[in-house]
Amino acid sequence: MDTSAQLHFATLPCVLASLRDAVVVVDRDCRVAFMNPAAERLLGRSMSTTQNLHLEQLLSVVRARDRKPIEELATHDSRAL
Repeated sequence: MDTSAQLHFATLPCVLASLRDAVVVVDRDCRVAFMNPAAERLLGRSMSTTQNLHLEQLLSVVRARDRKPIEELATHDSRAL
């Protein structure tokens, strides 16, 4: 990884933590990798208790058009939501 990419990844948690909007970052398996303080307040859970939880264990995700739960979130193409 080049120096600029290292700097980017090193500063990203600081930038996300400073946002006023709630941010939950998940990995490829939809497991929580990071939550900023705004997300902790909104969800009523701390980062230490949610890290590595599957996103579906943290919140219920529904389609906007019909409010039905999205099954197997990790397999969905986000453009289809």
